[in-house]
Amino acid sequence: MMKFIVLFFLLFSFSTFAQTKFNPEAVKKLSSDICDCLSKKKTAEKSNIEACFVETITQNTESYSEMFGFDILTAGDGQEDMNQLGKDVGLALLKDCKSTNTAFFKLNQTKKHREKADELYSSNKYEEALIEYNLAIASNIDLNTNVFNNRGHCKYQQGDYYGALADYQFAILTDSLNAAAYNNIALTKFKLGRAQDALNDYNKAISLDSTNANFYSNRGILYYENDVYDDAEKDLKKALKLRKEGDKTVSAEHYYLALNKQSKDGNTVEVETYLNRAIELAPDNGLYLNVRGLYYWDKENLSKAKADFLKAIEKNKSYNPAYFNYAQLLYDEKHYAQSEKYLDSAITIASDWGIYYSLKGKILYEKKESKKAFEMFDKSIETDPQIVSLYETRASYFEKIQNYDKGIDDYSKAIELSNQNGHAYHQRGLLYLKKNKKAEACENFYLGKLFKNAEAEKSYKTNCK
Repeated sequence: MMKFIVLFFLLFSFSTFAQTKFNPEAVKKLSSDICDCLSKKKTAEKSNIEACFVETITQNTESYSEMFGFDILTAGDGQEDMNQLGKDVGLALLKDCKSTNTAFFKLNQTKKHREKADELYSSNKYEEALIEYNLAIASNIDLNTNVFNNRGHCKYQQGDYYGALADYQFAILTDSLNAAAYNNIALTKFKLGRAQDALNDYNKAISLDSTNANFYSNRGILYYENDVYDDAEKDLKKALKLRKEGDKTVSAEHYYLALNKQSKDGNTVEVETYLNRAIELAPDNGLYLNVRGLYYWDKENLSKAKADFLKAIEKNKSYNPAYFNYAQLLYDEKHYAQSEKYLDSAITIASDWGIYYSLKGKILYEKKESKKAFEMFDKSIETDPQIVSLYETRASYFEKIQNYDKGIDDYSKAIELSNQNGHAYHQRGLLYLKKNKKAEACENFYLGKLFKNAEAEKSYKTNCK
């Protein structure tokens, strides 16, 4: 009998089944009785299937032995009839008892979804992998840390940071000593702006696994972004020391961060060297190519800048900053149709960036579509209402159409968000001057001068003596 039970839980590994030699009605009757038993037990876990099989056979031994032509309880392990009957009944349960969600059916489905999800995950097909992980997890069978960690990463890659965080925390519940899960939690909290919480989780990850180069690298990035350069440098050096042979990611991050530190310190002599080294180590990383493009743009080497933006897009077709930067450069060169094409791609990838809609408004205005342009300016502010430059941009276009009152309102909002904004004071003063309100204009020029705006100082000297 034990072999019969074991066969039930091996069935999911068979892709085909031998033709039954038993009366199909007898097979159907036995599987139906087992299914009825499972329905009464509410759940169909392995222990319940075993119990229902034993219960059904022992209560009707004589009847089933007669139907199948051998003594079900005493048949030996090597008996072919018993082997075949196990397959037949198991197949019948798979076919007719899915409503009870039997354990071996669940195991079979879970295994398929897990394998497919892992394959998609390893190919960076996160959206498709997420669907398969959802199906695997829905079965409530064989849940482990890796399933939740991987599904969390799929969500993270699609911008669902709170969903990712929930999965990483489930991973901790399944294995409280899983260092990777703590690292993932830290990455997500940092993304959500919770730097101190993230630091605590990085510390926990490192305490559980002090040999993982990426944990130190990630904590180093956090320190760096919070201007704790000494600790950042220590962690990055530790990461470089621990990195495995052939692991280029940590090295590239080190060079990239070193580049940024050089820039923040005002020393840009080695910037291009660092960028070139980072790209050499990680040639498919759109981030480094995009940053080098910005560097060349700043140096007015526009041909190299455009080449790097395009290469960043080629290497990572979902990296929206490269699309936007290329669109902005094309706009500056007055290639409005091409600029709009790349900008639309950026918006398709990331529709929650107000600056994208602001540039769209500028392009539409140049195309003589003023109404649509202002709709985009409005949308930019609706999307990012705390970004000062978006109000300043819309104000400048209100000035173009001589709607000075609305322009003044926008500059006032910019000043409300940043009350030491010398540029906004100066521009608001110019609009007051155009409305022949000299006193208000001079007051704004004076405030702009106080906040070190050179143009405001000139306007004050010219108009307010």
